[in-house]
Amino acid sequence: MKIGESGKHILTLGAGTLVAQLIPVLASVVLARIYSADAYGDWGIFLSVVSLLAVAATGQYELAIVRPELEKDAEMVMRLCFLIVLSFFFLSFGGVLVGEVFHLPLITQLPGKYLLPFFVLALGLLQIYTHYANRKERYKLIAISGVVRNALQAISRISLGLFHCLYGLITGAFVGLLAAVSYCEYKMPLRRILFSGYDWQSLKRVAYRYRYFPIYQMPGSLLNAASTSVMVLMLALYFEKEYIGYFSMTISLLYFPVQLAGAAMSKVFYKKASLASSENQSHQLLMQLLGFTFAAGLLMTILLVGIGEELFSFVLGNRWLVSAQYAVILAPCIWIMLCFSPLSVIFDAKDCQRIELILNLVMFAVRVVAIVICGELHASMGTAIFYFGVIGLLVWTAEAYWIMKLSGARFTVRQLSIALPLIFLLLAGWIWKIKEVVYV
Repeated sequence: MKIGESGKHILTLGAGTLVAQLIPVLASVVLARIYSADAYGDWGIFLSVVSLLAVAATGQYELAIVRPELEKDAEMVMRLCFLIVLSFFFLSFGGVLVGEVFHLPLITQLPGKYLLPFFVLALGLLQIYTHYANRKERYKLIAISGVVRNALQAISRISLGLFHCLYGLITGAFVGLLAAVSYCEYKMPLRRILFSGYDWQSLKRVAYRYRYFPIYQMPGSLLNAASTSVMVLMLALYFEKEYIGYFSMTISLLYFPVQLAGAAMSKVFYKKASLASSENQSHQLLMQLLGFTFAAGLLMTILLVGIGEELFSFVLGNRWLVSAQYAVILAPCIWIMLCFSPLSVIFDAKDCQRIELILNLVMFAVRVVAIVICGELHASMGTAIFYFGVIGLLVWTAEAYWIMKLSGARFTVRQLSIALPLIFLLLAGWIWKIKEVVYV
């Protein structure tokens, strides 16, 4: 398939994802004035748990849906994913009930715990629909489902907040998720595939054939998710929920461009890299995508370092100034994530999940140690977030090296002569800026 076609697919996903991701960003202007930092702290803690469970909920087999040449094998992979999702639903539901009966603090104190199993189920189903749509190149469906999800989420959250509903942020997110799954089923019915046609020998065959996804990809993805999610939970052990709320708001807004780029590019790039007839085709597409993400990340970082506090105060209100300071601290880490996270699917496409697993393990372990040290030494929240961001920056730099190596891509002298001075100048400005906010 030509690069031009890939560009059209990326444009379709990008336009839809831009609208989809702008909705919660715009909604946050209203939500920040309805909900307190404590409410965002509850959402951050709930999301941290859900993010970890959602990674394991399909065994990462959903990534294999695009791989089989035969349609019947792809359908069997989907059935396998569905069985794993159902298993996790019942396990998480049982875990909540056991926790309540035996009064386990980790369960009883979890915000929105009764929605947890249903959230995981809906997320797993949405992953199946999304990756099957990717296989069929139904990128318009993926884009619109994202818009539906975030629109219903925003409307529900605002409505529930106005009526002072407990855990309105969590419930509203679940409503949006259900709307997206319902839309996908309406436009691309999968009931026939998911509820019938089970052949246990075929299930065992595809499970073994794509075993590298649960063996290497899932632990790596878990560690990647844990490097943020577990950090939120650990920060909650040492710092007040209010500051967790500030951090959650920061992450939700900063991850907007990362999610935008990832949703628009990673699915298309993954399929093209997996099926590329030549290495040249793969690395040409990678360099095109990297050029776009580098420019977008540069603009975002300049704005954050230069006028980030003013932007946050204007958009969200003065009470969210601390979130702006956290955003400044995390700016370089978010920049490199924006550049390379959409391209990290090259590890799956080239069956090199072990490399990504090792990198994610290093990032997780070092971040855990850093947070524990900061907490035990009674350091400030700003200092803890500083180490969180710097560790992420260093590990993502190593990941960027491997992405370039696996794709066969190379920077030209001209590209380096432009990029490197910009990077060094911006890092110098960032170092000068964070002196004012790192001890928040």
